[in-house]
Amino acid sequence: MRYSHFVFVLGVAVIATGSVAFSAQKAKNNNNSAQERKDDANVQNKRQDVSTAEKKMQADVKEIREAEVEAKKSLDAIATAKKSMDETSGRLERWISQNLGIPEAIEAQRAALAAYDETSKPLLAAMKTNPKYMPSIERAEKANGLLKSLATDTQMDEATRKQQQSQAAKDMSDWRNTMSSYLESLPELKYPHEKLVTAQKKLAEIRSQMKKQLEVHPDLKAAEKKWTQAKEAHEKDKQKIATLKGKAASDQNKLVAERAQLAKAAMQDKQNNNKNNKNNNNNKNKNKNKKKN
Repeated sequence: MRYSHFVFVLGVAVIATGSVAFSAQKAKNNNNSAQERKDDANVQNKRQDVSTAEKKMQADVKEIREAEVEAKKSLDAIATAKKSMDETSGRLERWISQNLGIPEAIEAQRAALAAYDETSKPLLAAMKTNPKYMPSIERAEKANGLLKSLATDTQMDEATRKQQQSQAAKDMSDWRNTMSSYLESLPELKYPHEKLVTAQKKLAEIRSQMKKQLEVHPDLKAAEKKWTQAKEAHEKDKQKIATLKGKAASDQNKLVAERAQLAKAAMQDKQNNNKNNKNNNNNKNKNKNKKKN
């Protein structure tokens, strides 16, 4: 009787122990399943984040390409507006020039200069044979030859070259001043000189009038406005592209970060799965050993 009671108690203890072990294993399996679901959900979320970031990058690239097309159009618009402005300016210059008599003024200046040169030639020839001016003429000729040689001399150091060029330029300038003073002192050139100066002043005044009329002409102002607007539009397009590229760079960095997070989550999921599989295999082996015993 006592033996039977002992066997019964032992059997109950074994069953109880098995139930506890089963409950513990069941809880462990439940924990593993919860971790797997958590890992899977995390990986799925990270994949979604990567997908969202990739779509943003695709949208960025599309926006940049569209903006570059618009920038090309606005650049072409600048060239078109510039051409139109130049054509308008040329047309108005020709029209105003004719009205103000600029072609006649140019011809009058040319004739006055030709008359002055014709009268001054023999006087300059006589000056060059005058002993009083021979030293200045010789210095000028020497300076002129030196300037030509300096242009092809590759052996001279730069400091010496600059010093000699400066002196030669001064000698040439002195000769021109001497020659000008001499010609102005000649009574034979007084009238031709006055006529040339008058023609030059008249032409300069007419050109000044033409410039003023051009500046206020509505056709030219309208053409200039279109050109300015085209340049401003192109500048905005360039700024837009720069902004979009900055945004794309930021989104690219975010995509790289999201891919790194996905890789990390996938690696964690794999490690947990391997750990769970290892534990499950160990439990199976333990159960087999218990059954054998």
